[in-house]
Amino acid sequence: LALDEVPGEARPAWKLMIVFPRQPDEEAFEKMWMNEIVPAAVQVPCECLKAYKVVGTTDGSPAPFQRIAELYYEDHDQFLDVASEQKVRNVVAHILSLSPPPIVVMTTSEI
Repeated sequence: LALDEVPGEARPAWKLMIVFPRQPDEEAFEKMWMNEIVPAAVQVPCECLKAYKVVGTTDGSPAPFQRIAELYYEDHDQFLDVASEQKVRNVVAHILSLSPPPIVVMTTSEI
């Protein structure tokens, strides 16, 4: 899944990355991913949204993660504005209630 990306153009500098560990019931999580998480994620304002299914590791061992979502922002202030919206806080609360919970990090390409 990739929304709002223009091929050949640089991605926005700030990225919120949500890494979902393998869930005890992978099939139930996949249904939740398609029916709840993705529809909620596309409602979160961002410059670009990317989502991935983790299929393995380079050494062939089982991947510790199941899904990854990336939401891109032009700058930190834009991210903070979006993060303050109640609907966004509701989405975050929902995904953080998973067990095990996802890892949520903010990254930037600005040095």
